[in-house]
Amino acid sequence: MGIQRTYHSDDDMPASDPGNMLRAELSKVEIDFEFNRRFGELIYTAEERGLLDFHIDDNDRVTILRLVEIARTRNESTIQSCRM
Repeated sequence: MGIQRTYHSDDDMPASDPGNMLRAELSKVEIDFEFNRRFGELIYTAEERGLLDFHIDDNDRVTILRLVEIARTRNESTIQSCRM
């Protein structure tokens, strides 16, 4: 079972805008529910033990996992097209 999330494009910017291109890539990635749960437990523990200087909510956690998956699986040209 995967976790779906849609990242809506910024209508004020063209589709070729790096932010919109990154949103499109993020929307393509599906995160495994069990992996998300395990990652969430680690994030919670890191927050509770003072290893993080900030709080990561559930939506941010899924986005971070998607970013890691994009970095792991996409080629350099895709990564570069999503950079500003």
